[in-house]
Amino acid sequence: MKIELTPRQEAYLRGLVETGAYDSVEDAVDDILTPSEDDAWMKPLVDEALADIKSGRAAPWDVNELRRELTSRHPELLDGKDR
Repeated sequence: MKIELTPRQEAYLRGLVETGAYDSVEDAVDDILTPSEDDAWMKPLVDEALADIKSGRAAPWDVNELRRELTSRHPELLDGKDR
């Protein structure tokens, strides 16, 4: 199978090879696309999240709204930035 990558994806994979994390782009892609036993703990959480979405229990959220809420409760997180 041939897959066409975006320039951003290609740069990411090449970066993984350049840093020595992988010997080749092919190795990186293989590792990224192959589920590992270490990831098994996520399956029940993903299944629960998907069920929540399907049932309507999950609600969409807005990053800016979450940031306002968080910084209103914890202004120290702004650390001198504009409030």
